[in-house]
Amino acid sequence: MRPALSTETQDLLRRAVHAMRAASPGDVAPSTAREYRRVADRILARRQADGSFPPLEQLTNSRAYYAQLRSAWSRHVHGELVEAILALRPPVPDADVRDRLTRVRLWLAQAEAYPISRASDPLAERPGDRAPSRLTQRLEAGRTRAAESRSKRRFLASLPHNWLNVLWDAAVAANHRHLDAIAVLICTGARPVEVGAGVLVERDGEGELVFSIPGAKVGEIEGQPWRRLRVAAEQGAAAHLSRLAAGGPVLVTGPAPATLSAAIADLAGWRWSRRVSAYDIRHQRAADARNAFPGDVEACARWLGHAADTTLRYYGRLPRRAGCAGPVPLGAEAPRPVRRHVATKPLCPDFEAA
Repeated sequence: MRPALSTETQDLLRRAVHAMRAASPGDVAPSTAREYRRVADRILARRQADGSFPPLEQLTNSRAYYAQLRSAWSRHVHGELVEAILALRPPVPDADVRDRLTRVRLWLAQAEAYPISRASDPLAERPGDRAPSRLTQRLEAGRTRAAESRSKRRFLASLPHNWLNVLWDAAVAANHRHLDAIAVLICTGARPVEVGAGVLVERDGEGELVFSIPGAKVGEIEGQPWRRLRVAAEQGAAAHLSRLAAGGPVLVTGPAPATLSAAIADLAGWRWSRRVSAYDIRHQRAADARNAFPGDVEACARWLGHAADTTLRYYGRLPRRAGCAGPVPLGAEAPRPVRRHVATKPLCPDFEAA
């Protein structure tokens, strides 16, 4: 008759079963499963001599890659823990019990450190965090409320006026592999998918930059099939592209939109109240265009690639400053006229009946 389990072993098994049942990993696409498998294999290759694994936080300084590491590893750990628990089902040879309990102990430690339920927790701090977010601070102080607003217009107003220059300096310091695409994004505020399709950059006779951008979100009457933007080339990202196009027109292409947004977020880190994205740059450039072309709604719409002025209401406004902190917009042209929608009110209550 096998002796009764010790209190320590019983506690270990209770915790293991609880961790196994508390997690319920959802299904992922086959391509995602293969990528998770590759990531988990890279972590397994870092296994130390004592059988333990280094903390994931030590494997990367990138917030985006850390999230991928954690997602992949938590799913792998859950599967290993389930198999370790099932391996204890009788009959188990007495000689194997100790090794199988050791395996449970190893994967339980990982499952408790990286539970699936928190693998994508937006409140979990990541490597490179400079300070807890305002939402985290409110929750820790007991002032809980719904998730922080993701309004780009509100967020834009909270950013320093030179944040695009700060972002560009970070990209230059990192010698980023998508430096040219980031420069086009900062100069034009183009959609990431438009940068991915390729933007032609050239200099005109006066030394100004001219960007020819293929349109996205284009229908029979919606959107602009193409647009040509002119930008001053004195400083920052514009000066970089001016040097690039010194020998003639250059076609700049970018990575997939998600990759470009992740690059922007990693470069910005947590300098501000939340992560920034490629579309935050687009909103900033929309505000810059409003200030560069005061009262010219059609020019602002053409700058963004819109064929109607109504879509401008989705973009933020900023107070008019002396100049523009980023590359200065000079002009925009597009093939389609911009449709104007003017709301009118009746002259008196009986106007329609008259």
